[in-house]
Amino acid sequence: MNYIKLFVTVFAMALALNAGAQSKTTARSKSAAPAKTTTTTAAKKTTSSSSSSSKKSSSSRSSNKGYDPDVHFMLETRIGSGIGENLVLEKEFHKYVAVDFFSLGYTSENWKFDTHKISLKTGARGFSPRWWGGRMRAYTDLALGYDCIIFGSPISETSHGFGLTWGLGIHMLDHFYFGYSLDYTTISMNLGGWASVSGGATSHFFKFGYRF
Repeated sequence: MNYIKLFVTVFAMALALNAGAQSKTTARSKSAAPAKTTTTTAAKKTTSSSSSSSKKSSSSRSSNKGYDPDVHFMLETRIGSGIGENLVLEKEFHKYVAVDFFSLGYTSENWKFDTHKISLKTGARGFSPRWWGGRMRAYTDLALGYDCIIFGSPISETSHGFGLTWGLGIHMLDHFYFGYSLDYTTISMNLGGWASVSGGATSHFFKFGYRF
């Protein structure tokens, strides 16, 4: 009987020790759970901050975008004291700046078509910030170069000189544009088609064009 009592006592003590160890393990796991949550939250904060910083760096890298770097031909029609056509080779280097590599044009300086001007110029143009969802922007252009004016029909006299063209207007949908154009040439003339020795002449036009 003594052995049986000793066995029961030892077995009961073993059960008690086992139960105590399990309760301690459970308590440790419960106390460690908030630490895991904190680590996860910190990881999420780190991920979100890194993603936001990458977005900021990406936006700063693209701050100078928003322009078309391809080379384009532009065909202009000009109506004023006469009528003319102009072909321009243009390239944008910034969303606010473009260069006209060359501008080749013909203009009848009056509606009698007895005075003709052929010009070859180079210049630049500037743009305003876009509005209406990026569909529109204002522009101004300046071109300098060579003018050849042919007087009379048939040809009776030709004169050569310096020419300047300045204009402003609006671009629409990146293809259509219209505006005002002023032409100045050092070659003097009048609407009758007669040339003089000194002075110059200024013409005014409404122009519209298409950018291919």
